[in-house]
Amino acid sequence: MKAYAHTVLKQNNSHLLLHHLYIKQNATMYDLVQATHLSQSSVRNMLRQFEENKIVKTIGVDESTGGRCPIRFSLNPDFFSLICLFVHKDYAECKIMKLYEVIESIKIEYTAFHQLANQIKGLIKQYDSTAIVMAVEGIVDQHMYYTDHEDQYIKNDWIDHLQQQLTIPIYIENDVKCMQRGIYKHDESVDNFVYLYISSLGMGGSVMVNGTILNGHKGIMGELGLIPYQDKTINQAIRVCQNEMEFNQIMSYLLVITCTSNDPQKIKMTSRLSFPLNLSLLKQQLKTWVHQEYCLELEENPDQCLFDGLEYLGIMNLIKKIAEEQ
Repeated sequence: MKAYAHTVLKQNNSHLLLHHLYIKQNATMYDLVQATHLSQSSVRNMLRQFEENKIVKTIGVDESTGGRCPIRFSLNPDFFSLICLFVHKDYAECKIMKLYEVIESIKIEYTAFHQLANQIKGLIKQYDSTAIVMAVEGIVDQHMYYTDHEDQYIKNDWIDHLQQQLTIPIYIENDVKCMQRGIYKHDESVDNFVYLYISSLGMGGSVMVNGTILNGHKGIMGELGLIPYQDKTINQAIRVCQNEMEFNQIMSYLLVITCTSNDPQKIKMTSRLSFPLNLSLLKQQLKTWVHQEYCLELEENPDQCLFDGLEYLGIMNLIKKIAEEQ
């Protein structure tokens, strides 16, 4: 039991150190001691081990303040080489990344998923990738996902087949949840909020509590588009929405459900429809119906948030994998 507890503690400390090194991009040993609240000897020993395994590298020294010049460390980009994909119905947006740097941006067109899988395998060999991270439109269940773009559920299991052919991991996430991860990456202090994304396909939502994206038992947490609204689902109602007043009525209905079920610190929203989100009206209706004021904000750059979220998801999963293997 003591050996198990020691192993878990070591894994947690390794994860904590690598996480802070990723967020800070580079740091001295003193910086990491201050950020993690671990002892100097623990940080020194972990850094030494990570250097030996080529997970961390030194990138220079700072000026001396009286003693030895502090050594500055960073994660090794070669260990964090990602293929980030946003998979659509007949094409995929792809970014090849090494840690924080985008090496190449590619649009991959396909008519069948096996064609996309073959192109991904070619990219792995070309860029010596260490992980694949995918955002998909739908409900994620491990390496499968379900979509309802044509008002019927379609099971997509091609990623599961692809993973069985590879030696590197594939991490898959719902597209809106990826966007929320990207928002959180840039401000980890706001760790209790809801993100809502509206497009011509319907409605997507993601819920974060204490820095953790909630999925639920069946993976449908945040799938607000499945809620009934006037004899249709909200997804269907948005697809046939005719005017701004009708759109904001749907959004008011959704926000009341969101606030009464999650009571978030903040709600961030993006609409890709031609109808604008009337924030002042929505705030007023929320206060009328739930008798509370809520912070509503627009997110203007969801595409960048999505790829930031893919990077964050990929790096954090690799860090977790490294910590468990140490």
